[in-house]
Amino acid sequence: MPYFFPVKSGIGGAVIASPGSIPSDTGPLIYLNGGKDLNNVLNKVEEVGGRIVMPKTLISEDAGYFAIFIDSQGNKLTLHSKN
Repeated sequence: MPYFFPVKSGIGGAVIASPGSIPSDTGPLIYLNGGKDLNNVLNKVEEVGGRIVMPKTLISEDAGYFAIFIDSQGNKLTLHSKN
């Protein structure tokens, strides 16, 4: 079943499962836009069955913040935000 990230402007996307796809925490690390503050997304991870691997962490004042989590399907993902 596909899941779409619709947008009116900017970058959208989709996640699509296929028979040969196996969720994993050892595959490529995909960075997702965490919006104005990635905590808005990160705070929902555990309530939908995911697990936080690294909490919101400062990269630098210029680069912003990132956090790493495992989604409910077992994939490792990263969020990024300026705040």
